Amino acid sequence: MKLVFKHIIFALVLFAGAGLQSCEKLTDVNNNPNEALITHPQALLTKVEWDAFRTWHGTSPLYALKMIVQTDGENANQIYNWQRGSFEQYGFLRNVTKMIEEAEKIGTTNYIA
Repeated sequence: MKLVFKHIIFALVLFAGAGLQSCEKLTDVNNNPNEALITHPQALLTKVEWDAFRTWHGTSPLYALKMIVQTDGENANQIYNWQRGSFEQYGFLRNVTKMIEEAEKIGTTNYIA
Protein backbone atom coordinates (compact mmCIF):
# COMPACT_ATOMS: atom_id res chain seq x y z
CA MET A 1 0.00 0.00 0.00
CA LYS A 2 2.84 2.37 0.89
CA LEU A 3 4.54 1.55 -2.38
CA VAL A 4 1.41 2.40 -4.40
CA PHE A 5 0.93 5.60 -2.41
CA LYS A 6 4.57 6.61 -3.08
CA HIS A 7 4.12 5.96 -6.79
CA ILE A 8 0.96 8.07 -6.85
CA ILE A 9 2.69 10.94 -5.06
CA PHE A 10 5.71 10.64 -7.35
CA ALA A 11 3.46 10.72 -10.42
CA LEU A 12 1.60 13.78 -9.12
CA VAL A 13 4.85 15.61 -8.39
CA LEU A 14 6.19 14.65 -11.82
CA PHE A 15 3.05 15.91 -13.61
CA ALA A 16 2.95 19.09 -11.53
CA GLY A 17 6.61 19.77 -12.29
CA ALA A 18 6.10 19.15 -15.99
CA GLY A 19 2.98 21.33 -15.96
CA LEU A 20 4.78 24.23 -14.33
CA GLN A 21 7.68 23.97 -16.76
CA SER A 22 5.37 24.10 -19.76
CA CYS A 23 3.84 27.44 -18.78
CA GLU A 24 4.96 30.37 -20.89
CA LYS A 25 3.94 33.93 -21.34
CA LEU A 26 1.09 34.15 -23.82
CA THR A 27 1.51 37.82 -24.63
CA ASP A 28 3.30 37.08 -27.89
CA VAL A 29 1.06 34.18 -28.83
CA ASN A 30 -2.16 36.13 -28.44
CA ASN A 31 -1.26 39.00 -30.78
CA ASN A 32 -3.80 39.22 -33.56
CA PRO A 33 -2.06 40.10 -36.83
CA ASN A 34 -5.35 41.39 -38.24
CA GLU A 35 -5.89 43.90 -35.42
CA ALA A 36 -4.02 47.18 -35.60
CA LEU A 37 -2.35 48.20 -32.36
CA ILE A 38 -1.59 51.69 -33.64
CA THR A 39 -3.44 53.69 -36.25
CA HIS A 40 -2.85 56.67 -38.45
CA PRO A 41 -4.60 59.87 -37.33
CA GLN A 42 -6.34 60.06 -40.70
CA ALA A 43 -8.37 56.95 -39.84
CA LEU A 44 -9.35 58.47 -36.49
CA LEU A 45 -10.35 61.73 -38.16
CA THR A 46 -12.71 59.84 -40.44
CA LYS A 47 -14.29 58.17 -37.39
CA VAL A 48 -14.67 61.49 -35.58
CA GLU A 49 -16.32 63.10 -38.59
CA TRP A 50 -18.66 60.17 -39.11
CA ASP A 51 -19.69 60.05 -35.43
CA ALA A 52 -20.39 63.79 -35.45
CA PHE A 53 -23.17 63.23 -37.97
CA ARG A 54 -24.26 59.75 -36.91
CA THR A 55 -25.05 60.60 -33.29
CA TRP A 56 -27.88 62.94 -34.17
CA HIS A 57 -31.03 60.99 -34.88
CA GLY A 58 -33.64 61.58 -37.50
CA THR A 59 -33.08 63.97 -40.37
CA SER A 60 -30.54 66.17 -38.58
CA PRO A 61 -27.49 64.96 -40.54
CA LEU A 62 -29.30 65.61 -43.80
CA TYR A 63 -29.50 69.33 -43.07
CA ALA A 64 -25.71 69.50 -43.28
CA LEU A 65 -25.55 67.69 -46.62
CA LYS A 66 -28.41 69.19 -48.60
CA MET A 67 -31.43 71.42 -48.28
CA ILE A 68 -34.57 69.71 -47.10
CA VAL A 69 -37.88 71.51 -47.25
CA GLN A 70 -40.41 70.34 -44.71
CA THR A 71 -43.93 71.47 -45.50
CA ASP A 72 -45.95 69.85 -42.74
CA GLY A 73 -44.91 72.10 -39.89
CA GLU A 74 -41.93 73.39 -38.01
CA ASN A 75 -39.05 71.14 -37.10
CA ALA A 76 -36.81 72.01 -34.17
CA ASN A 77 -33.73 71.17 -36.22
CA GLN A 78 -34.59 73.81 -38.82
CA ILE A 79 -34.69 76.69 -36.36
CA TYR A 80 -32.07 75.46 -33.86
CA ASN A 81 -34.62 75.05 -31.10
CA TRP A 82 -33.30 73.71 -27.81
CA GLN A 83 -34.33 70.14 -27.13
CA ARG A 84 -34.08 67.75 -24.23
CA GLY A 85 -31.35 65.16 -24.45
CA SER A 86 -28.17 63.82 -23.02
CA PHE A 87 -24.51 64.60 -23.43
CA GLU A 88 -23.54 61.10 -24.55
CA GLN A 89 -22.73 62.37 -28.03
CA TYR A 90 -19.75 64.21 -26.57
CA GLY A 91 -18.26 60.86 -25.55
CA PHE A 92 -17.34 60.29 -29.18
CA LEU A 93 -15.03 63.27 -28.99
CA ARG A 94 -12.61 61.16 -26.93
CA ASN A 95 -11.32 59.97 -30.29
CA VAL A 96 -10.10 63.52 -30.91
CA THR A 97 -7.61 63.28 -28.03
CA LYS A 98 -6.47 59.87 -29.30
CA MET A 99 -6.05 61.37 -32.77
CA ILE A 100 -3.89 64.16 -31.35
CA GLU A 101 -1.75 61.64 -29.44
CA GLU A 102 -1.18 59.54 -32.55
CA ALA A 103 -0.38 62.65 -34.61
CA GLU A 104 2.23 63.73 -32.07
CA LYS A 105 3.80 60.25 -32.16
CA ILE A 106 4.40 60.39 -35.90
CA GLY A 107 5.21 64.11 -35.89
CA THR A 108 2.47 65.46 -38.14
CA THR A 109 0.69 68.68 -37.24
CA ASN A 110 -2.16 68.34 -39.71
CA TYR A 111 -4.34 66.40 -37.27
CA ILE A 112 -3.61 68.43 -34.14
CA ALA A 113 -6.51 70.71 -33.30
